[in-house]
Amino acid sequence: MKRTGVVGVVRGVAGGESGVPVKRTVVVGVVRGVAGGESEVPVKRTVVVGVVRGVAGGESEVPVKRTVVVGVVRGVAGGESEVPVKRTVVVGVVRGVAGGESEVPVKRTVVVGVVRGVAGGESEVPVKRTIIGVAAIAAVILAGAVYVVAAARPTPSGALDLSARDSLLYVSEGRLAQVRGSEVIVSDRACARVYSAGGTTVCLRSVAVPPSFEAVLLGPDLAEYHSIKLDGTPSRARVSPSGNLVGWTVFRSGDSYLPVGHFSTTAGIYDKRSGALYGSMEDFTSIVDGVEHPAKDRNFWGITFASDDRTFYATLASGGLTWLMKGDLVTRTLVSVRGNAECPSLSPDGTRVAYKKRTGEHWNLAVLDLATGMETPLAEPGHLDDQAAWLDDRTVAYSRPPKPGESPAIFAVPADGTGVPRLVQAGGSSPVPL
Repeated sequence: MKRTGVVGVVRGVAGGESGVPVKRTVVVGVVRGVAGGESEVPVKRTVVVGVVRGVAGGESEVPVKRTVVVGVVRGVAGGESEVPVKRTVVVGVVRGVAGGESEVPVKRTVVVGVVRGVAGGESEVPVKRTIIGVAAIAAVILAGAVYVVAAARPTPSGALDLSARDSLLYVSEGRLAQVRGSEVIVSDRACARVYSAGGTTVCLRSVAVPPSFEAVLLGPDLAEYHSIKLDGTPSRARVSPSGNLVGWTVFRSGDSYLPVGHFSTTAGIYDKRSGALYGSMEDFTSIVDGVEHPAKDRNFWGITFASDDRTFYATLASGGLTWLMKGDLVTRTLVSVRGNAECPSLSPDGTRVAYKKRTGEHWNLAVLDLATGMETPLAEPGHLDDQAAWLDDRTVAYSRPPKPGESPAIFAVPADGTGVPRLVQAGGSSPVPL
C-alpha cells in the first residue's frame, strides 16, 4: 500500500469488526433505513484498500481499489459503522450475495444518490455512470457484504483427489471443488482461479494481510510448497503438460498510458526447474506481421503451454487490436500467428488452439488448426469471456458468465463445430480436466 491513511472503521457488521484504510474523500448522497436502522452517508471520492471481515457471520476478503463513500452508516445489522463510499472499483467478485449465489466482476462504478428502506423495504438508487457490473452495487447493499463466503460448510481440502482420473477440478463460490462421477466435493481451500497438470496445481487467491494476491503451487497431495506474489487481481491460470511451467494473468492499474480508473493486464511465467520468474511478457520482444512491435500499450493475457516446456501461446493487445502470439521462452520472443484471437488454449495433441474472438459486441469461441490455418466457429452461440479448457482432443469446456442473481456454469461443446452446448457442472468456473 502506498500513501494510505486510516480514516474510519467498519464496526458491528453482523457482529464482526473491520478496519478500513481510506484515501481521498468527497460527499454526495445519503443512505437511510439500512437493515431497519438509519444512516446518513455523505459520499465523495475515497480509496479503500483493505479487507472486510466478519460479514454475515462468515469471512470476506475484499481487495478494493478506488472506492468512494465517506460518512457514518448506523443500524447496519444492529451495529454501527463508519464507511467510506462513492466512486468504487471493486477488484474481484461478489459471491454468495443475499443468500443466493452470484459472481459479479466489478470494474469502476459510480453510485450517486439515496438508498432507502433496504433489506426488505424499498430502494431508490440513482446511478451515474457504471462500467461493468451495475448489479453489483445493489447486490452488495442488499446483502450488507461483498464476497460473502458460502454458508454451507465446505469439506477439508484433503477430500479432493487429484489422482482421480476422468474427474473435473474447478472453482465453486471461491473454493476449490471437484466432480468425481456423481459426487461433488467443495473443499475449504480458497481459490479464484485454478489449473492442474503434470502433478502441479496452481491456485490464484487473495491474501488478507497485507491485502494482496498470490499464486500458490500445490503438490499431488494438495500441500502448498511455493507461492508467487501477484501484482494484480487474478484472471487466468495455466500449467504446462509436464507440470514444470506455471502461467498466470492478472488485472492491474496505474500504467502511465491508461486513463484514471482503467485497467491493464500482465501475464507471467514461473519455471519450477530453474526457479526462473518471467514476471511480464512485456519484457519479451514482440513481432507482429514480421515487424517488431515495441509499443508501450502492449498487454498480454491468457498463456497456454506446448508440451516441449519452451513454446507457449498468449494474447497480445495493442492499439485496440489483438493477436494470437506464439512465444519462445529461450529466445524471449513472441511472434504473431493471426489477429482477433484472445485467451488461447492449446489442444492436448498440440495441433489446434481454441480461443475467443470478437464478433461485433460479443466474444465467441473458435478453434484454429495450426497447420492449415482453418478457423472453425464452435456451437456456443452466447457471449463468453473465459479461457477455454480442453477436456480431451475432441471437446472444449468453458464457463458461461452468470446472469444477475445466478452463478456461472461450466459447459462443453465439440471442437469440430458440431453439436450443441451441454452442461458439465452448475455453479462452477475455471474447469480443469484430470
